[in-house]
Amino acid sequence: MKFDMRFDYYYSYWILFWYFLYYFNFEKTYNPKFVLIFALIENIFVLLLMFYYKTKLSFILLAFVSITIVKVIPLYTVWNTTIQMKDIYMTIFLFFIYLFWIYINKMTLKKIFNNTILVAKGKRYFTLMSIIYMIIHKLI
Repeated sequence: MKFDMRFDYYYSYWILFWYFLYYFNFEKTYNPKFVLIFALIENIFVLLLMFYYKTKLSFILLAFVSITIVKVIPLYTVWNTTIQMKDIYMTIFLFFIYLFWIYINKMTLKKIFNNTILVAKGKRYFTLMSIIYMIIHKLI
């Protein structure tokens, strides 16, 4: 099984970085709650695809743990905060910076989407999934 492409090609890790900036109270950091909700919805679709493709349960559990760490826990910690329009604007702005980043690195959304489908089929790992996998196998 192949491991993942670079982590910076996934918007999820950009969101996680933004969340850490917000959580640790860096000045003028916008609330990532809005984008965390949408990212979690997207990840739920990936989990559903895993069931559709009859991916091994152990792989689905690994994805679930990864999603919990990257999306669910951060969302839980900001759940009682208020989303403001500036937070939505920041989500859009950061997404355009992300698109520019993947463009200058000669990556495409299609390649990222295709890699996500391979993950859903159990043929590739997302970055955090591969790290968790390696830790588990070193402990066993």
